[in-house]
Amino acid sequence: MKLKTTFKILIAVSIVLPAVIVGIAGSYIYSDFYNRMVTDEAASAAYSSAKAQTLFFDRYEASLSAMSKINLIQRAAGGDYTAIKDQVDDILSGTAANDEAVLDMIITDSNGLVVANTKTELNLAQNLFEGYSEQLNPSESSYIGADGVYISPVFIDNEKYGTSVIYIVKAVENTSGSVGYIAAAADADVLNSYLTTSSFLNNNGKIMFRDGAGNVINANGSIARADSAALPVSIPETAAEAAADQKYTTFSENGYFGSYGTIGGSDWVWIGTYPASAAESDIKWNIIFGLFVFSAFIVLDTLIAFAIYRRAITPIGVITSSMEEINSGDRQKRLPSFKGYEYQLISEAFNDLLDDSYISEDVHKTIASLSNSMLFEWNLDDKSMYCSDNFLEMFGIDASKATLCDGGFLDLLMTEKDARHFQKDMNTLINNDREYIENEYQVKNKDGDEIWVNVKASSVTNRVGDTTRVLGVVTDITKKKNTSLQLSQKASYDFLSQLYNRSTFLRELQKMLERRRPDETLAILFIDVDDFKFVNDRYGHNVGDEVIKYVADTLKASVGGSGIAGRFGGDEFVICVNEPEKVNECDNFAMSIIDSLYQGYNCQSLGIILNVQASIGICLAGRGDNNAETIVGAADEAMYFVKKNGKANYHIYEPADGQSLDLGNTLT
Repeated sequence: MKLKTTFKILIAVSIVLPAVIVGIAGSYIYSDFYNRMVTDEAASAAYSSAKAQTLFFDRYEASLSAMSKINLIQRAAGGDYTAIKDQVDDILSGTAANDEAVLDMIITDSNGLVVANTKTELNLAQNLFEGYSEQLNPSESSYIGADGVYISPVFIDNEKYGTSVIYIVKAVENTSGSVGYIAAAADADVLNSYLTTSSFLNNNGKIMFRDGAGNVINANGSIARADSAALPVSIPETAAEAAADQKYTTFSENGYFGSYGTIGGSDWVWIGTYPASAAESDIKWNIIFGLFVFSAFIVLDTLIAFAIYRRAITPIGVITSSMEEINSGDRQKRLPSFKGYEYQLISEAFNDLLDDSYISEDVHKTIASLSNSMLFEWNLDDKSMYCSDNFLEMFGIDASKATLCDGGFLDLLMTEKDARHFQKDMNTLINNDREYIENEYQVKNKDGDEIWVNVKASSVTNRVGDTTRVLGVVTDITKKKNTSLQLSQKASYDFLSQLYNRSTFLRELQKMLERRRPDETLAILFIDVDDFKFVNDRYGHNVGDEVIKYVADTLKASVGGSGIAGRFGGDEFVICVNEPEKVNECDNFAMSIIDSLYQGYNCQSLGIILNVQASIGICLAGRGDNNAETIVGAADEAMYFVKKNGKANYHIYEPADGQSLDLGNTLT
């Protein structure tokens, strides 16, 4: 049988026959597929819409949980409300003012008696909180969230507030146990308005909430009591328990599709309904149109396939065999001529491209031999490496054994850190994550000398996007790099003290803050030399410079390898340490610096010992302290506190202490 006939039969079997089978089978499974598809789509859309509306409760879970941890709230619930009334009222009023749904914010003691509330005109104080009896012994399903926030049923047409009310309650606890409760009285009508304006699937689906007592919110746009037929579908009383272990439960009944699920693990349930009549008009024609397009595509695909195969079969064998010979290394082999116009064009274009490729390769090697830049080329197809002569002369690498990025090339001559970076860069080219990279590395030449090189590399991909070659240019930049490092050194250090200057210290401190462990604390000490102007005025600026160097050397010795030190100008210095012993005993560490400086500088030119006194401010940077300038500013404030209270001392920064802070051990 001819190849053409074989391909025609294969086309008929692989394309036409499956299309016929799909058409026949589709007529039988359409009805079931339609119902399942609409049910799943409606259930998923209802779930997404309901999750957006349950944020109404999520915000109270977060807000009340946070408020229950506030010391003032704990004290008020524990019986100390009168002493802190204004502060507590401000917290409650501020919370109520920021939420349109909040009718009242309430604090009770452990017996359920109202201690404070924002609606003082209701005279709830010292009366039993309306939701207390249920909060006292709630079932587990009455809570949402890890913090145990309770959602009450809807109090429909509540007389106190003149509207329907939902209480959201959180226990207030301190170290001694439960002391009371904090609650938000939320307007259920606001929640109802949210639900009435929400919809899904072309505004045909709607969301309803049912509380633990069976009351329904958004039952035809209003709040319905439990004894009314508010729901168009049957949702079991145990729906919250049934849906607790999954995102939602689907249903299809009474002409509705949809789903229901729990609200945050409470005994409240959301229900999303989508009428079947809307589903038919929304989806049915889409499916029919899709089937029509699919059928047309099968027919068109069959026609195109026959046309392509008819013209492509004959030359394929000739091209394949010629390509195999070329790939085997026969540089003289070319594609033959064909009678077909298109294949003749392909043959001529391919042969021209192959000739250009061979010429380009020869030119590439010639340029490499004449250039000062060192070149390499890694061929991924045959795993071969080409290196220019000057490359081999510089590094002494055996190109026949070299591999690009696994310890068998330049990375073999690098430090462990640079080798990892080089391997990562080369892998990005090999994996085609990037087309070009440029980086600097420190390597050893064949004589063992460390030099700096700039590596520029680019990937070459085939027609399907796979990397076939990596081309690289290596340039010796040792002189340029050394000059740059010297300039950087001068720009980063204070000339006199040889400590970091202000900008460099702040930059390095910011790096320490960003890369420290989550539980790690840093100690920042701001040191100011007391009465340094007196030294300059009495003994001259040369002696003053010697004193600055003495202070700098003392601080370097104190910090050691556990931190950084800098001079901020004049007689001001800053150090940062991260050694736990120095951080935990920062007061003793500060006193050791004060004592060391006070031992005095032996001035050879004057023949005297100058006792140096210093005032030190300390700031401990904990987990939430991440701004270098703010932390140094706090240490500076603590230092000025010492200056104002006798000098020659240290003080640890405490923002809430005010002016009544006691100093540490004063140098005498």
